[in-house]
Amino acid sequence: MKKKITVITDTSGKVLGTQEGHGEVPDPRGGILLALVAAEGQRAHQIEYDVPEFHSAADLSKFHLQLAAHLKTAK
Repeated sequence: MKKKITVITDTSGKVLGTQEGHGEVPDPRGGILLALVAAEGQRAHQIEYDVPEFHSAADLSKFHLQLAAHLKTAK
């Protein structure tokens, strides 16, 4: 299912972290407002993307590789 996500990448396009949402709306379950911020030399991307269920660290690593490839082709 497509979801709004924020993605932080380094200068080579490697995904460093992701967050569901774009940080402007509090989480409906907990009411917490949290936003990822890119540091110097990093880039924040706000996109919509199919986010799978994660069952292992390997699933998350694979997802980050897919996101990096998507962001490179989306430019």
